[in-house]
Amino acid sequence: MSGVDPPDFNSPSQIRSFLTARGFNPQKRFGQNFLIQPNARAEIINELELTGGESVWEIGPGIGQMTFELLKRAGEVTVFEIDRGFIAILRELFSEHPRLRIVEGDVLKTWPSEAERFGSNEGEEAASARPFLVGNLPYNAASAILRSLVEHNYLPRRTVITVQKELADRIVAEPGSTAYSSFSLLCRLAWDVRAGMVLKPGNFYPRPEVDSRVVVLKPRGDQPEEAVRVEALHLLRCLFASRRKTIRNNLQSCLPGGRQAAETCCRSAGIDPGGRPGEISVDLLISLASQVLDYRRRDS
Repeated sequence: MSGVDPPDFNSPSQIRSFLTARGFNPQKRFGQNFLIQPNARAEIINELELTGGESVWEIGPGIGQMTFELLKRAGEVTVFEIDRGFIAILRELFSEHPRLRIVEGDVLKTWPSEAERFGSNEGEEAASARPFLVGNLPYNAASAILRSLVEHNYLPRRTVITVQKELADRIVAEPGSTAYSSFSLLCRLAWDVRAGMVLKPGNFYPRPEVDSRVVVLKPRGDQPEEAVRVEALHLLRCLFASRRKTIRNNLQSCLPGGRQAAETCCRSAGIDPGGRPGEISVDLLISLASQVLDYRRRDS
């Protein structure tokens, strides 16, 4: 069920007319680009692997081109939208739909309270009750959103996002590659990551200036214990303080034992202290965090 009839989501001219009639230009509003390729929209939703009845969060629904499809496949759909113009359009289009919830404002500020609706944040049962997440995320917001989820240790059951290809390459980069960074490690600390299809600018209206890519994120099956996870997040900031410095030199300023502590913890974790931070895998990071925790306990 919906209120007013939507435009043809595959037609830039219809989308433009629909928006113009409501008084705004999408090119100037929060970097919003509408996916006008129906096969791409279908493939993104297929990547969620919904079986029916699940709760889904959608970030940045715009004028609802993905939302309509999600409501056919999911149970409750919660959309996070910051733009008041798009919020008004969503209320028009979905005024009679009982399974759609619209959350207004910056998703970084609103998602934690929405997460509380799903109960406890701990345990396998709580994790299996969490929503799925999908969204076409602006470059400047995508990394902050993913970082917020990881730092709060709130991982949706499956996350499928479309981001600028440059950021996607960083998310899925392997140790030792040029694109590998602290953000790559942050994502791998929480998720098994997989690169999906590349979307050329012509798949969107308005056309962006760069390629986009779909990324699929599934929570790791071997999540580290909480104390290790928190230490690993702290170490990430230290290890990548300077990519040109050795692991030892970056790490020594973060440990009470300085250089000697850095040497000891690295070697105990199987890491060459003279190596570079861009060579550290997520498994080595977790091992290092465990060794640093042990060192701190012995030192206290």
